[in-house]
Amino acid sequence: MIEIRHKETHEVIYRCDAPTLVGQMLQGVRLAGADLHGRNLCDCDLSNADLRGVDFTSAELGGALFQSAILTDANLSEANASGANFTEAYGERLQARGANFAGAVFRYARLPECDLEGAILIGCDLSVCDLRSALLRANLSRADLRGANLTGADLSNANLTDADMTRALTLGMKLNGAKVEGARNAAGQRMHNFVASGFRRPPARKWWQFWG
Repeated sequence: MIEIRHKETHEVIYRCDAPTLVGQMLQGVRLAGADLHGRNLCDCDLSNADLRGVDFTSAELGGALFQSAILTDANLSEANASGANFTEAYGERLQARGANFAGAVFRYARLPECDLEGAILIGCDLSVCDLRSALLRANLSRADLRGANLTGADLSNANLTDADMTRALTLGMKLNGAKVEGARNAAGQRMHNFVASGFRRPPARKWWQFWG
């Protein structure tokens, strides 16, 4: 028997008659405010679940299904959610600093005002995703960002190598110090890394100054 308790009141909010949560079918379950810190929920089906404010910090979520789940104010910091599916999930103000989402799917997900600083999003499908969030130092190499809403997103010092932002909304997006070699911009054109911060080109010299 597994019990899931509320992170503040410690009240039992869900019981599962199984030895582990791995691979459990929990579609539509109400776990708002649950303490799942460090728990193993790999391959668990949490589609359409109410996961508002859930503490998933350092949890194992590889291959889990979060399709259409509500993740508002949830905390996935340092969690391992590689290969998880967040299609059409809603996660306003989601905290996911340093989380591993490598290969995860966020297609049509809505993630405004989230903190994804340092998150690993290598090869993720973030197409048509609302990603108006903080992604400082995030690794988005080879990520599919086609049609994503990146309006005002902060991608300072992020890694966007070979990412595809074709048709993305990028008004006000910050790319200070970001690596963008091989990435495609909103117009589908290949980008190149910016000049390193603090580097200044030497002033142009007149042709006659090369002698004497």
